[in-house]
Amino acid sequence: MDGFQQLYGDEVVTLPSWPAWVAVVRGLAPHARAAFAGEENLHAFTSDIAALKAVYDSLVAEAAEHGLAWR
Repeated sequence: MDGFQQLYGDEVVTLPSWPAWVAVVRGLAPHARAAFAGEENLHAFTSDIAALKAVYDSLVAEAAEHGLAWR
């Protein structure tokens, strides 16, 4: 999340999907951390990963609508 703000400035946090992005990243982060530690299998969280992708796609579309050059 901080990286997005560094890349795109504070305008990114005004996008309508930003709160959903924060929520889905925070919800998935502990599981990702555990998976990298070999303690959890991310395949158990495919619906959460799909939600992350859907929200990311929304952010990309909203960024384009607001003239943000998405990298």
